[in-house]
Amino acid sequence: MLSKISLLIALACGFLTLLNSCQKEHPAKDVFELSQQTELSDVSLHLQISQSSLKTNESAQVSLSIKHAPGVEITLPELEGQLGEWTIAELNSQAAKLDSQSWSHHLLSFVIEPDLPGETTFPPIGIKVENEEGESREVLTSAVTIEVLSVGVDADTQLRDIAPDQRDPADQLSSGKMLPWVASALFLAAIGIFFFLKSSRQSQLVVSATMDDFLALTEATPEEISSRLEPVFCKAYSKRAKLTKPCHDFTSLCCELPNPPDKLRLLISRYESLQYSKQGGDCSEIAALYQECSELLTDNFGKEIGS
Repeated sequence: MLSKISLLIALACGFLTLLNSCQKEHPAKDVFELSQQTELSDVSLHLQISQSSLKTNESAQVSLSIKHAPGVEITLPELEGQLGEWTIAELNSQAAKLDSQSWSHHLLSFVIEPDLPGETTFPPIGIKVENEEGESREVLTSAVTIEVLSVGVDADTQLRDIAPDQRDPADQLSSGKMLPWVASALFLAAIGIFFFLKSSRQSQLVVSATMDDFLALTEATPEEISSRLEPVFCKAYSKRAKLTKPCHDFTSLCCELPNPPDKLRLLISRYESLQYSKQGGDCSEIAALYQECSELLTDNFGKEIGS
């Protein structure tokens, strides 16, 4: 039993390892394919875009980090309608934070969605900067080229790929993580069914073998039947009764059975009387005893011998 459990655990671990190696990695949210830095003496701009190419039904995450020296004032840009062919969504601006040198840090993040396919330019973003003397100027990020692909480029593109997936990204990720566990559960269930059927088949073969031994007595002589009936019958009866261990005599059989039936007790009494008689019983008595054993096996288990 222990070896079967160990085998199941080993197979499950191997199957999970295979699934994890085949599963595609989801990109982290803070990984950006495009990045550019604009460094000046009193202000710094760091622009990041999550994708360098995307389809018309996809979107990209944009992050603009602004850092400026003490005494400098900045004005965040009005992005609506300023990005050409790009549509803005989920605009989010965090409150400024000071670092150990008293520089202020601003973070502007938003999502962009393309309108038309082709090589599209993401335009510069301008930040108005005013120094301590009241002089103002505009600091710009550099333009970025992003390739926009049409969802109709591939002939085998399915219709469901044309519309954006409206599910929450966390739900999509959790659904992907569930697949290995579902597959593992099905795999373990299949293994369990296999071992159950195998053990059941083996049990049936053992019972069939013991019944074959009992049926073989019909070809034996009365003397052989008289000497072999007790061990063969007890072994067949214990297997049919699904006892924990096979019995080879009536004494052990009665000990293993919680409540031996009355017919079995009468059969044992007749067998012992026949064994201890001086003549050892004639052919008709031995044949009648064998028939009684056959009927007892059939009556108790509702199944004909040899079936």
